[in-house]
Amino acid sequence: MARQNSRHGQLGISRLAIAGGAILALTASFSVAARADDTCQKVATAKYMQWQQPRIARQMTSHYADGTEKVQSAIFTENTLYVLDGPAWTVGALTIQQHRVRSPEQVASNMGLTDCEMGETVDIAGQHATAYTYKSESLDVGTSGKIWIANDSGLPLRDEMSPDQATAKWPVKMSADYTYGRDVTLPKGAELADFFRRNDGKGVLSQFQTDSSRSFK
Repeated sequence: MARQNSRHGQLGISRLAIAGGAILALTASFSVAARADDTCQKVATAKYMQWQQPRIARQMTSHYADGTEKVQSAIFTENTLYVLDGPAWTVGALTIQQHRVRSPEQVASNMGLTDCEMGETVDIAGQHATAYTYKSESLDVGTSGKIWIANDSGLPLRDEMSPDQATAKWPVKMSADYTYGRDVTLPKGAELADFFRRNDGKGVLSQFQTDSSRSFK
């Protein structure tokens, strides 16, 4: 009887050990998931803060499978969007309220953020920044991304994205660099394009005609 009780006791201990191991494994998986969620929240918060800024400059390069590259410059101000996607700037009305997002949670949902991990700290344009990798399901295909977030401001300084599967529609890699606030200045071409937009070109044409007539006198 004592031997039987001993055997039952050992079985009970074994079952408890197995159950305990399962609980520890489950707890560890929850801990890893929690850390990943926290890291994804860090990425989402940085992107959320980015679109709250009144002035943003983005220099984006798209890299294609045939080795070609396409560079696009965009400047967002309080009420205007300037885009250089070719030889000349184009300008349109876009307010800060229109490009803002409601919350970091909305950013995370829109981007479909998963598998976020914190990486190395590097220097970018004189600022210390920490790199984070992530997966995103916001596009037609899944993408793998890397973002460098400034340690002081919490704003993104650089982004890289690569589609998980190469397609004719998407570049094999996209990279973007960002500046903010007083570091954002409008090139002359952007200012001229905005002047044309606001005055429908009439003021510039009139001034050009006046200057031309004077030159012939």
